[in-house]
Amino acid sequence: MTVLSPYSTQQVGFNTLQLQLASYNELKLAAEQQTIADGYQQKVNSVNLDANKFRALSDDLDDVVAFLTSTANRAEQISKKLDELRSIVWKAQYWGNSGDGVSHKAYSLAFDAIIRTINSTANTAIETPNLLGSTEHSAYTYYSTVAGQLETVSRSDLSTDYEIVDAGGNTWKRVGEFSKLLTQYDSTTAATGLYAHLSTGLQLDSLSGSNVGFTISPDTTDTQSFTGTITFSGLKVGDSWYYDGLASSTGRDQAKEDLDYAIAWAEGNAARLKGELATATFYRDKADTAISGYRNLIDDYTISQALELQEAESTYSALNDISVLSVANNQAVRDQYTKLLSASSISPVFQSLIDLTA
Repeated sequence: MTVLSPYSTQQVGFNTLQLQLASYNELKLAAEQQTIADGYQQKVNSVNLDANKFRALSDDLDDVVAFLTSTANRAEQISKKLDELRSIVWKAQYWGNSGDGVSHKAYSLAFDAIIRTINSTANTAIETPNLLGSTEHSAYTYYSTVAGQLETVSRSDLSTDYEIVDAGGNTWKRVGEFSKLLTQYDSTTAATGLYAHLSTGLQLDSLSGSNVGFTISPDTTDTQSFTGTITFSGLKVGDSWYYDGLASSTGRDQAKEDLDYAIAWAEGNAARLKGELATATFYRDKADTAISGYRNLIDDYTISQALELQEAESTYSALNDISVLSVANNQAVRDQYTKLLSASSISPVFQSLIDLTA
């Protein structure tokens, strides 16, 4: 049929029918594709809901890993400083006043400087809580799973401190910047005015277990001697005066004994904290693996959705072709009836029936 062909109401009807069938199939396709898309969106939303829990957990565990990394590094630094103290004691034993120009006093000052560094490292921390300092803190806890499993990291005091209760009932404490002074307080915790510089103003007189005798401001007119009971905390390492300035074998032997304990304690806690770090890292990596799995699942859903949409498109195309073919066949049948019956005279009424049925 061309623009020059005679006008045919039947042909217009067939064309209209084809357009209506195509429009119906297109609407059916759109509805089916929307149903497919909605179904996959629900699946993706459900996956993201679970994945978001793991993303939040992973972010929190990143902070936990950073916290434990810093804490474990500080513990390792303290352990190394204790090794330096042991090296100083060894040098004081073999080289002190041996003609190398370095005296026992120089070694004792170096010893005290490292003690201050250890206390600064242990007691000064950006992280909260501080798991290495002398101040009491609650243990560090964190969630390791989305189900709410809790992990706990305990505190260990890796500073070193002591106090002495003298025979008069007064207490001597290390105070001041980097603990430079040993200061006396009465029973009301008020300072009595007596104090001594830890590196230059104290002398060990006697030591037997926890009983200690000491003199403040030796070789001056303000010198005074005391006896009392000493109590340690943390690493339980004293300042150099407590070891007789590293000048005697008895003092050095006591220093070695105390350092052996402190090094074992520090190394053990450094190893423990590294283990805690490994545990937190494991849980963080496990959460990241779960996130990756959810991401892969969403990718699978995306591919499956694309395949189903393509299948629906193919089905629509096939249905549309069938509809066109069906209409064309109906038109051909009508034409055949018309030709067959045109050879004989038929009534207008019968002709209208052919138009209707074909």
